[in-house]
Amino acid sequence: MKKFLILIITISMIGCVSPEDQARIDGATMFQSGMQKYIVNVEKVDAEFTAFENGDLQTMFDGTSDNLIWNSPQGDSLSKDAWMEGMKGWHNEFENFKFTNRQYYPGVDDTRFFT
Repeated sequence: MKKFLILIITISMIGCVSPEDQARIDGATMFQSGMQKYIVNVEKVDAEFTAFENGDLQTMFDGTSDNLIWNSPQGDSLSKDAWMEGMKGWHNEFENFKFTNRQYYPGVDDTRFFT
């Protein structure tokens, strides 16, 4: 009888969720999913920065998409190969280069990327 009463109460509580509460629950679920993607993306971007600092440019290059389009400061849209040559040249101009106070906000919206 006790299990039956608990079952009835549980079903009643689930059935009483208002549309506003359900929207909050759905929003919280989407937020958590987005945060998980964000954390993964932060780790990936951080690894790219660290590879650049350590002079391991090939690892940095390997971590980028083959479809990369580089928008240079001059406004050009260049290929991944052009970006790689640019990064090699830039890296050669510095000694003990470090990214400090890394502030970046990697996206989590999968619909905004080209495949």
